[in-house]
Amino acid sequence: MKRVWAFILITNLFWVSILASDPPVYKSKVLIPELNTIKTGLLIGYQLGQYQGFELGMERQWKELKLKQPFTFAISATGEYQVTANVLGFKAGPWFKSGRADFTYGVQFVAFSDFVDTRIGFDPNIGFKIIGFHVIAGYNILADESLFSEYNRLHLSIRYYLSKDREFKWKKKKKKKD
Repeated sequence: MKRVWAFILITNLFWVSILASDPPVYKSKVLIPELNTIKTGLLIGYQLGQYQGFELGMERQWKELKLKQPFTFAISATGEYQVTANVLGFKAGPWFKSGRADFTYGVQFVAFSDFVDTRIGFDPNIGFKIIGFHVIAGYNILADESLFSEYNRLHLSIRYYLSKDREFKWKKKKKKKD
């Protein structure tokens, strides 16, 4: 019986020492490369708010293609015309999304003109993107709003993205050096 207990003790000590030591480094470790895509395309949109308008522009997206937590970053530039207010505008800025079904967050530089006065400002926004549609809620903040008041302060934009070019890039992960 003493031999059995001694054998169990020795094997347990052996396994504890194996598990407590550093893991072996294998030279033939397989690294999975990351696949990224870069897309460029056309934006067509409709804007709702105090005044209704149309949007037309371009967008470039950088997206990681992976199963868990894909990250998307984009830069867009759009021109808009608010028909009922007779206001012409330009917006440009980035947005990002960190997940498959997550909100998009962005900020855009804006410039509006009613063909008499011109004002600049910015537009923080939040949205939701699925398939090709992007629904964005934003608030235009302009400098010196006293002379220029007929524009969409709070707006909801519904955009559709038509991809023109698509490019795939493989990014190899670097090995960690100990």
